[in-house]
Amino acid sequence: MEICLKEEEEYRVKFTSKKNVVEQIKKYKELLKKVLNGQPQLSEEAKQLLQEELLANFETAVQENVLINNQTWEEAPDEEEDECSALDDLLDENIVGTSRKRRKGPKEILPYVVRSLKAERKLMGMYEEVVKPQEMGKDPVQGKHLAQSDLIN
Repeated sequence: MEICLKEEEEYRVKFTSKKNVVEQIKKYKELLKKVLNGQPQLSEEAKQLLQEELLANFETAVQENVLINNQTWEEAPDEEEDECSALDDLLDENIVGTSRKRRKGPKEILPYVVRSLKAERKLMGMYEEVVKPQEMGKDPVQGKHLAQSDLIN
């Protein structure tokens, strides 16, 4: 927020977001309501009328004295609509991109997977046992020693 002082009567306060201004207006409206409700000498009907008039005048005055991205309040677009449409566009782009990847990705990967599986099978076919396993027999001397150690424990 910055105050513009130009020779051409530019007295309005510049903002970049209409949403921020609306939030500030809401805060000050609540403050004005509290101040009016704290006036014991006014009747409830008078408080209600004053509150409606005061809040309407306050909001109008703020809107007249504010520029949103160098545009008046009426000219400035509502950002909620812009944000929603921008988010919808981004979401749509991501959905389209993901669906394309799902369709295209497996087709692109498939030849490489097949090639690696074939190479793996070929390597397994080339594998030969270098050492032939032989059946090992028990040594009778070691068998006696093992039996004795089992009895001791």
